[in-house]
Amino acid sequence: MEWLDEGLLLRIQPHGESNVIATFFTQYHGLATGYIRTNKKYPLQQGNIYHIKRKARLASHLGILNVEQHETFAPLIYVAFQSSIKLACINSIRTLLLSCLMEQDAHDNFYVNIKQNIHQICIHKKLESYVNFEQALLKHCGFGLDLTRCAVTNQKENLTYVSPKTGRAVTQEVGLPYEPQLFLLPSAMYSSENDKKWSKQDILNSLKITGHFLTRMLTEHLNRPLPPERNYLIQLIQNLKEKNDENN
Repeated sequence: MEWLDEGLLLRIQPHGESNVIATFFTQYHGLATGYIRTNKKYPLQQGNIYHIKRKARLASHLGILNVEQHETFAPLIYVAFQSSIKLACINSIRTLLLSCLMEQDAHDNFYVNIKQNIHQICIHKKLESYVNFEQALLKHCGFGLDLTRCAVTNQKENLTYVSPKTGRAVTQEVGLPYEPQLFLLPSAMYSSENDKKWSKQDILNSLKITGHFLTRMLTEHLNRPLPPERNYLIQLIQNLKEKNDENN
């Protein structure tokens, strides 16, 4: 069996003296793992995107992968490696994909969404694109948040809280009596405006919500914890100064 695809390199495991077993998140074949004969001149880099050619006798076999660096994304990943916060975003993305996704399930639209968010993180320094990734991951795994209207009144304005049980938004009036039990919902998280502005606290409050549901999904269904790379990212964001240059 043979196929061509492109994919985000999630993990490298040494195999023998110079070769590796690598896992990619591909556009049309989902998670794909295979054996690669490495080239010391062009070492593989986790978090980068590659063109992939896979050969195997059967779809269930490990298979041999021939890879070439993606000509568009190589410079983006180089930029990301100059910034600790951007690199932490990439590492959190790849480890969450490893933790949450199953082998060989196709994820075409979701893959495109990830590429777009990585581009925004690397080039435009938008941490809200990382929030968008976690929301998209939850939706893809069947745990989508409903932040479009109040779960009680059906109202679309003045949404202020999120229920940790249902993942649905409620207005300030409905949620205020239960405030200690609810998550604070940043308006930027549900706003449809393209130029919506995110503060550092908006990012942290949003990731508190998505982190809660990612943890619940992983522990209840896969018996796995959140990867430590995500916790490290949260620490970096907490230490950022408002409007701080993320290249530092």
